Amino acid sequence: MDDSKNPYASPAMDVGPVLDLPATPAEAEAVRRDHLNHEGEIRAVGMLYYIGGGLMALGILCVAAPFLTNSRLFSRTSPIMLLVFVLCATVTVVWFRLGRGLRQFTPASRWGALILSALFVFHPVNFLVNAYILFVLLRPKSRMVFSPYYAEVRRLTWYLEPRRLAIVYALVGLTILLGVGIALLVVNLR
Repeated sequence: MDDSKNPYASPAMDVGPVLDLPATPAEAEAVRRDHLNHEGEIRAVGMLYYIGGGLMALGILCVAAPFLTNSRLFSRTSPIMLLVFVLCATVTVVWFRLGRGLRQFTPASRWGALILSALFVFHPVNFLVNAYILFVLLRPKSRMVFSPYYAEVRRLTWYLEPRRLAIVYALVGLTILLGVGIALLVVNLR
């Protein structure tokens, strides 16, 4: 029997190009400096998700407080209200996870944020925020920032930090104002 042909051997497969690590620390620093502003923008998008999750958590607490303090009110709560509460809590957890993942440059979080922003880009209240998120995450530099190669570059150039951008502060302020405005609107409708 011919031993060179093993029927149980795994098939040979082309795995594609292997990512080269930066040859020198200077090369890694040059790559990082080239993408540093974009890295700051992605971290800012993660902060927007943190703020959205925080506002949602605050809203959940405001709505749930009367039900938690009055047992008779809680016993008369409809199943739909409980379903809405669970749905809002789930959305809050997802937003916090996306914010954390984007700030740590997790590729799965990038795709999750892209899907959520694409779903809500035509929402009239936060059109600008979702359009900005899509703009940041669909740029060609985003592919590089979320790559394993760039993770190694970040590890080698740990001493470089991205600048804070003015657009980020403007979007954070806009998001907080929208959240407060919606909360005031809901309170005045009661």
